Amino acid sequence: MVAPVTRPSSRRSTTAPPGDARRRNTGSPPSGKDRARWLGSCDEDAVAATHEGFEAEDFFDAWPDVPAPTVLVHGADSPVVTASGVVEAAAANPSARPVEIPDAGHMVFWDNPAIALDLVRTALRSPVD
Repeated sequence: MVAPVTRPSSRRSTTAPPGDARRRNTGSPPSGKDRARWLGSCDEDAVAATHEGFEAEDFFDAWPDVPAPTVLVHGADSPVVTASGVVEAAAANPSARPVEIPDAGHMVFWDNPAIALDLVRTALRSPVD
């Protein structure tokens, strides 16, 4: 069961909307329609701040200084974190370990939640080299 996460000033709940693919747990990735319904349930200020960050922040400004152990989780089919981007990220922070989530785009926990969770759990349980 997913518990709602709300702030006192929040106008919206962050629980999955009725009919959301994650609620049905069909194993199929949510459709664009499901994603659009989910986005509508997110806090508007958080969505705006996230989009501003995409324009104003550069991942590679901080990435080389992120200490080990670090895992870079990315979807195999991500149009945002591409295969060449993963190579670049690995070169910029050699102590980080890329973890590719199959059958997933950028939103790995929406696209392939069971595998994403399993691979992240495995990475977190792995001993530090």
